[in-house]
Amino acid sequence: MDLWGNLNLKDDNHHVVISILQEQAKLLENKTESVLKVRLETVNLLPKMISDSTYPSLEKQKKPRYPIATNFNIVSPGLDNYTYTLFTVYHNPETEFPVELDTSIEEVAPHTPCDNEREFLNHLHLVLSSEKVTNAIKTIYSKSKTLKAEVRKSDFFF
Repeated sequence: MDLWGNLNLKDDNHHVVISILQEQAKLLENKTESVLKVRLETVNLLPKMISDSTYPSLEKQKKPRYPIATNFNIVSPGLDNYTYTLFTVYHNPETEFPVELDTSIEEVAPHTPCDNEREFLNHLHLVLSSEKVTNAIKTIYSKSKTLKAEVRKSDFFF
């Protein structure tokens, strides 16, 4: 007897935030012709919080509002895998929203709450299209591409 009701996981695409991040990662990799890669790194903050605490008792620790953090990392294989963390999305594993977008980009306040997909997309657009991000990506891309070309040239001298 199946008591799970309408639990059908085969056709479930209910990862709105992660899907948006994956789509933006693919777009950036395509724009840079894979000179730059994107690594989404998800971290469970609860074990870290517990292990870093000088008080091992859970009662003395305040549970974070968002126990999961997903970093949007731009990685340059040409610069020895230099990693630039563009932003972090804090979220709960049980719900899609709200989430919190944390970045050092001036156009978006640190730890900006996003209560729905529209708010998340608006804030994410401000981050990704900001002058600071554009300049950082252009510089990392340029250095990565230049070093990659120099490596190819040096191969002829061996």
